[in-house]
Amino acid sequence: MACPRSNGFGCLASRARAAFEGRWRANASLVGALLLALAAPPAVASAVLLEGGIGVTTTTECSPWCGTLSAADANIDADSTLVNGQLKGDAGGATSAVLGGGGWLGKAAAGTGTAEWWATVRAPADYDGDPFNLYFDWSLWLISSHDALLGQAEGGAEMTVRWYECRPLTPMLGCFPFLTFAQKRVYSDSVLVKDVWDLGLYDADVSYGRLQVTFTVASGATSLPIVGVYASAIDFATLGFTLSADDGELPPQPVPEPDGLSVALAALGVLGLLRCRSMSTASHCQRPA
Repeated sequence: MACPRSNGFGCLASRARAAFEGRWRANASLVGALLLALAAPPAVASAVLLEGGIGVTTTTECSPWCGTLSAADANIDADSTLVNGQLKGDAGGATSAVLGGGGWLGKAAAGTGTAEWWATVRAPADYDGDPFNLYFDWSLWLISSHDALLGQAEGGAEMTVRWYECRPLTPMLGCFPFLTFAQKRVYSDSVLVKDVWDLGLYDADVSYGRLQVTFTVASGATSLPIVGVYASAIDFATLGFTLSADDGELPPQPVPEPDGLSVALAALGVLGLLRCRSMSTASHCQRPA
């Protein structure tokens, strides 16, 4: 629709302003969509199928009795999660055994907390690649305090890792789990240790593999009859581990995420350039015929 000659300048200015605002909103939406695309998390590929469970037990005992000066205690908490084809487990336990005096026959106390994980590893149904490696990445932290006068105090933390492969026997009997990897670590003094173990190659032709992890925290104390004065053992330990698989193929490389401030400045620069161009066009339209 043409502008009337009586109000040509005002009409042209209004039309230019409306066109500029429309283009600015469209460009702002485009830049916003670009920012969201750059901030989106990269996809993570999973090479194997993992499933597992966990169990926790505690035991305490005091002989011949426990009272105000003698006690045993045990607490442990454990958890596991399955994220992006990795099985992660963690646990924390505290145990104590404290004795006061020796009594007529001597005293003994003990506290034990145990957490156990088991996980089954299977290759995907459509997997036709080479055997892949399984890795067990773990860290253990122990704080111990053992002291006794005319008695004995001891304790610490223990971890055992076993890997079984289900090897075929006969079509009728299926497969049997063979132990192919076993490692055990025992610590009695305060320590922080980390390590990564290669559990070996997993053949996709095998029905499945099975991992068993056992973690124990324990404290024990004994005192001599009559002359025993005291015995105290206190232990606190944590364990964290990750079971992961490597099929030898590199996962998709994520696009590097630009710094947030750089992205914002670049976006503002784009919008400023677009606005400048729109304003130049509008000024050109405002010139009287």
